[in-house]
Amino acid sequence: RFKMENINGLDLLESIIDGEQLDEILMIKDSILDRLDYAMYHYQEYKKVSDVKGADALIRALVQDDENKRKRTAEKANIIACVYNIHIVYDYLGNLIYKTLDLQIKSRIYFHSVKKYLEKNEDYNRLSKILNNFVSSKESYYEYIRDMSNLTKHNYNLVPNAKTSDKAGTLTREVNFIEFIKDDRTHEQINVDTILNLGYESVVQLMKDIGDELYSTLQKK
Repeated sequence: RFKMENINGLDLLESIIDGEQLDEILMIKDSILDRLDYAMYHYQEYKKVSDVKGADALIRALVQDDENKRKRTAEKANIIACVYNIHIVYDYLGNLIYKTLDLQIKSRIYFHSVKKYLEKNEDYNRLSKILNNFVSSKESYYEYIRDMSNLTKHNYNLVPNAKTSDKAGTLTREVNFIEFIKDDRTHEQINVDTILNLGYESVVQLMKDIGDELYSTLQKK
């Protein structure tokens, strides 16, 4: 189970919230931690089948037997599942903010709608800044992950592209996300490991920052 290295504001919310509101918040928190676990599981499963070198890299790329076909399918399926779970955490965090602060939002509750609401409310300037810094950060890959997740869920499947290349005299299997366009936004080809690692690390940090700010905000009320 995902565990925070140090006590975070999320862990302290139950000291200042109670009743049904706390029950809902704890359910959302558990769901966030579960989804982080799922993302890490799928990443590790992807690495198990993709981390091959030398002759094994060539076999994985070229041999058409059932075993290698299964491993290529597992590679792609676990990559997409990891992306989905990171994307889901965004919306769970939006819901966490909504429930914790008891916001009066009439539209559908998800990350973007909560971010827009906070931008219009001066009482939550610091929280709004946290979300906007996350979205604009190049290292979070927020737009990339959101667009890829939505495109593969609602339009068509974006299949990662694998290639075998010679690196320092060793044949290595490398997997990349292909270039794609979503709502006039063009996303270039990029290494899968870069997206999954930085996307995961960034959303974990976002969760911690949100937790600390929610605790700080409630303490002032």
